[in-house]
Amino acid sequence: MRIITYSWTEYKSLSLQASEDLFHSLPFLENFAIAYRKNIKVFCVYTNERCILSLPVLHQGKDASLSTHFFYQAILVHEHFSERTFLQAWELLISELKLTFDAIDFKLPPFAIDIRPFTWAGFGQKSYYTAIIQLTEAILYSENVRRSIKKAEKAALQVRVNTLDEELLKQNIDDMLLHGLGASEPAAIQTWIHWAAKSGHCTMFELINAEGATIGSSIYLYDTKQAYLISVMGGEEQSGGQAYLYHKAFEHFKSLGLEKIDLLGANIPSIALYKSKLGASAESYSIVSYRKSFSRYFFSYHLKKIIKKVLKSLRIINK
Repeated sequence: MRIITYSWTEYKSLSLQASEDLFHSLPFLENFAIAYRKNIKVFCVYTNERCILSLPVLHQGKDASLSTHFFYQAILVHEHFSERTFLQAWELLISELKLTFDAIDFKLPPFAIDIRPFTWAGFGQKSYYTAIIQLTEAILYSENVRRSIKKAEKAALQVRVNTLDEELLKQNIDDMLLHGLGASEPAAIQTWIHWAAKSGHCTMFELINAEGATIGSSIYLYDTKQAYLISVMGGEEQSGGQAYLYHKAFEHFKSLGLEKIDLLGANIPSIALYKSKLGASAESYSIVSYRKSFSRYFFSYHLKKIIKKVLKSLRIINK
């Protein structure tokens, strides 16, 4: 068993089996890297001259730390293998990662892999939860949600389905900024939302009241099996609009034959409770982290921020 590390251009030329998962697909990874000004290095595990596992890592130099909370780390499994092979592959892979990078953060997909190889290698690990709607079975809304949907229908609320609406996108980004989105993220989000819309992987839902005014909206990305909630705003819960907005999105994706929807997080009590009322089940995921030298990384990171702030104050740089 051995590791071969490829540049992004080299990896694309290998013609390995592609993933059906949107966020693990090569076009998305490439666009995502451009959006966040990252390079991509791909670590491949080979056994008997066959590549069984690929790990594309977005990085800037020796920094492979997490740049956004939206998406899970891509893990491309090209062949099924035993637990023993799995543990050997990840042990080898993680050793190579630690030699290559000073800082690593991976948001691992729900129940995607056994995280023991990371913890054995000294990675820190934190557990989180997301909310999953299963579309292959009946969605069990709570009584409150059912009443809200009926109230919205009685109030003649409508949901318009769009591929891309620039005004809705701007409103959602502004709302995310109000709720803690980093100031550097809007431009990146616009880049990958535009790519997803052009490639047929984005749907926006616009909630409209009886007077024709927009009172809420949501944005989802999706592939052949799963949709991912990116943002939801407005909806006037008291009018039933918020539940109705979710309900119509669920209906839409079920009609496309998708299997499930990831509602992007269930870690705040009030949000977790509301999503459970929508019929979502909680699924855990992990963020694993490694720092070669925490004190050195911490000092370097904050020194760069201080220098940049001083240069901006002197108007030597403008961004």
